[in-house]
Amino acid sequence: GIPPMPFWLESTVINASAAQLSEHLGPWYRRLASDWRRELAESASFAFEQAVSGVLRNTYQLEDGDADYEIDFPGPTSPTASGPDDEAATSDSSNGPHSSNDDKDKSSSGAGTTDIHDMLESRLRELYESAHAHGSPDKMSIRLQCQPFSADFASLLWVPFLSRDAVRKSPELRNTMDKMHRALAEAESAVGGRTLGYMEAFNFFSNHLFELASQRMVNEGQYGVIDSTVILQVLLGCSEVFCVKDIQTGKVLQGQDSSEKRTVCHLVRLEMVVKHKFPKNGGQPIVELGNWQITDWDDLLDGNREWFM
Repeated sequence: GIPPMPFWLESTVINASAAQLSEHLGPWYRRLASDWRRELAESASFAFEQAVSGVLRNTYQLEDGDADYEIDFPGPTSPTASGPDDEAATSDSSNGPHSSNDDKDKSSSGAGTTDIHDMLESRLRELYESAHAHGSPDKMSIRLQCQPFSADFASLLWVPFLSRDAVRKSPELRNTMDKMHRALAEAESAVGGRTLGYMEAFNFFSNHLFELASQRMVNEGQYGVIDSTVILQVLLGCSEVFCVKDIQTGKVLQGQDSSEKRTVCHLVRLEMVVKHKFPKNGGQPIVELGNWQITDWDDLLDGNREWFM
């Protein structure tokens, strides 16, 4: 996940990151007064339920009526922000393997129906797809019962003026934040090895970020446009039964062969791209929020952060 930081730095990073989500979280006084951390955590819990169910169905190609499969999230948690009329956000996902084939690649979200390919970052999705390619789903018995009972905000990080897609298109941007920290170490070495003061460090990063922003700004009609990324980490407490078993040999391939539910904690990591549009006539900037996408859980991909760190 995201490395630990000093309290003052963590608070600064979280506030800067929350500011990027102002369109979603509301004005600054609402962000101070309301428990927006809880809202984000509960939304992440709902996304996790939908994504896990969807990716397992896709990986093991579950069909209607398969007696060897049981995937159940009883009473799915819907995001706090959803109202009683948001049927899409509170749809029941506890139908197990008896969902229709038309629905098995889909997951509900507050904004409507989203393909599982959009909910999961490609590397995480490919991890499960490779498991299918090297296995024999028709010879496996799969059981998953998962009831999330808590969702706790862990961290929020703003990665300024960078996005995963931008790094794919321009590989020279990879590890930009790492390079910036190395440049800071060199700057401190140049002044006798002392740690730069708060304002010195602020000016150092401001200059480097301004240079990065100038490099990445693109013209779109009447706007100069640049995108950044917000990374959210949430800890989900779940009561869970999970077992993948070889039908022929009875060997347990994943999980535990027990009907007793265990208390487990999942670390879920999500990213959202935030686009800032600056009018060339000097008017008020426009902020466009993307969709949350799950990029890792339980550190299967060691945070899946190699694109900027």
